[in-house]
Amino acid sequence: MINYSLPTEIIIDGVIYPINKNGDYRMILDVVSALNDETLSEQDKVRTSLCIFYDFNIPPDTQKAVDEMMLFINCGEADEQKKQDAPIMNWEQDFPLLVSPINRTLGYEIRSASYLHWWTFISGYMEIGECQFATVVNIRQKKRKGKKLDSWEHEYYTKNKKKVDLNVKFDKMEQEFMHDLFGVE
Repeated sequence: MINYSLPTEIIIDGVIYPINKNGDYRMILDVVSALNDETLSEQDKVRTSLCIFYDFNIPPDTQKAVDEMMLFINCGEADEQKKQDAPIMNWEQDFPLLVSPINRTLGYEIRSASYLHWWTFISGYMEIGECQFATVVNIRQKKRKGKKLDSWEHEYYTKNKKKVDLNVKFDKMEQEFMHDLFGVE
């Protein structure tokens, strides 16, 4: 059966739990930000993201609540357990690069829209074609694989390192190791 609707609630053990802000993309980006926050413990990341997603009305079965939240974030598709490569993009860092191509794809300014469902936002994201974001991701992929950049890519990278290089956040132990090894913070 084809699903023509955009979900705005989760059903767990027969109880309906509304999704905060009806699943608006900004709320999900806040959830993703909490899940990636290196200053939080793993338990706090989960608790914070659930509070955001369920608007503090967290279902008693936390594992089911997490599973349903992740299913929603994955647009209703089960997350295949595959080897996790290092991330090639970061929603917070790359958001300024994503706005224009998603606007172009959807045909309106997403930041001024009072509501945009996450699944619609992701549909726009998946249709991004040639743009600055695609260039940045391509350069990141080449650099990760140790491939030589074309001359124009090298020039672009040299001029746009802050856009291309992903901000790497280190935990306290990693920071101490870097300080001891290289004398950097």
